[in-house]
Amino acid sequence: YPGALSYGASTAIFGMIGVLFGNSMRKNRYSPGLPIDMSAMSKNIVIWVVISLLPGISFWGHLGGVIGGLVLGYLFETENSFKDDGFVEKSVIILYNVMLVLTVVSFIALFVSWFN
Repeated sequence: YPGALSYGASTAIFGMIGVLFGNSMRKNRYSPGLPIDMSAMSKNIVIWVVISLLPGISFWGHLGGVIGGLVLGYLFETENSFKDDGFVEKSVIILYNVMLVLTVVSFIALFVSWFN
């Protein structure tokens, strides 16, 4: 629906793509043994943007995912992401709860819109 808040699996995928781009701007510390081919990814992003412009697909959801991923990938250090300090587990729990609340709120809004 025009003007509706949207998020979903494709938004998350675009967010992961954005994280790769954002991280690659930081000398690709995430996986130095596996360099990211920015030219190939750029071509794919152009294709995905064109697909996102098709009717019934949330362009703004995809764009929000990419921008959010870019920011997170650029800002957060990934070199020591996998050390066991409990940060990852705490972050996952927080993000899970935020997404759970957003999902419940979106379903409530959907049901309310059906009865109006």
